[in-house]
Amino acid sequence: MKQTLAFLIVVLVFGIVPAVGYGEPPASVQQMSLAAININTAPAEELQELPGIGPVLAERVVQYRQEHGPFKNVDQIKEVKGVGEALFEKVKDRLTL
Repeated sequence: MKQTLAFLIVVLVFGIVPAVGYGEPPASVQQMSLAAININTAPAEELQELPGIGPVLAERVVQYRQEHGPFKNVDQIKEVKGVGEALFEKVKDRLTL
């Protein structure tokens, strides 16, 4: 009887209290990670929020803008050295003008 009661208590407690670290991240975190980044105005630090873009590549994007003017479409970012098709596919949904 005591074992059954202990088992029921464990089931009730763990069934009601969610485990820490599981589930969806808060909406604010989801929105931040999915926010579009304007490649014509974003500083290097903001560009680094994109997956696969580190400090060197972010600086190349900024330098490209300075030398060639604003991007006319998001596909044009592939003209920046280091941005190939695979990286573009990873970030294209987060890019805007």
